[in-house]
Parts: sequence; structure tokens; C-alpha cells
Amino acid sequence: MIRVVQQSLLGSILSNMLLVLGCAFFTGGIVHYKKVQVFNKAAAVVNSGLLLMAVMGILFPAVLHFTHSEVHLGKSVLSLSRFSSCIMLVAYASYLFFQLRSQQNFYSPVDE
Repeated sequence: MIRVVQQSLLGSILSNMLLVLGCAFFTGGIVHYKKVQVFNKAAAVVNSGLLLMAVMGILFPAVLHFTHSEVHLGKSVLSLSRFSSCIMLVAYASYLFFQLRSQQNFYSPVDE
């Protein structure tokens, strides 16, 4: 059951961050084919960092589980999973604060 939840989360993260973004770029290129599309570099870097952290948060406990290198396997995987979950929760809350309160101009439409 845990594996299904992990793969579901990873699939939704990858589809939302990559597939939807790629479709938005493609549609924007078709609709505004005479204009050059401009994107904010800081917002793209923040989103890429969050995507990397989400993938690593799922990857590290899975690698520890499948290598069987720990003596107390169940406890170490569980503690690493809880720690990475807390870190990701704090990072997501910081991202929401960053996006909605402190740096709203990064996420406003870019003028040409």
C-alpha cells in the first residue's frame, strides 16, 4: 500500500510539473507564435528545486529500503521518511509564503 501511495505521489508531481508545464509551453508557442515568450528565471529555479527535493524525498527512503544496508532496517527507513516528510512540509510552507506574500512580483505575468 505504501508503494502505491509513493508512486501515485511521484506520478502526480512529475505530471503536474513536467507534463502540464510542457503543454503550457507548447500551447503558448502555438497561440503566441509571433511573440517571444518570456519567463521569470527565479520562479523557474524555485520550482525546479522543489521538484528535485520531492523526488529526492521519495528516492532516499526507497534506496535505503532496497539496499538493506542498515541493521535496524524498519526503524531507519521510517525515521528517514519522517524526517524527509517534515523537511518537505517546511519547504512547501516556505514556498507558499514566498509565492503568496513576500515575492508576489516573481509570480506575476512578465511584461515584454
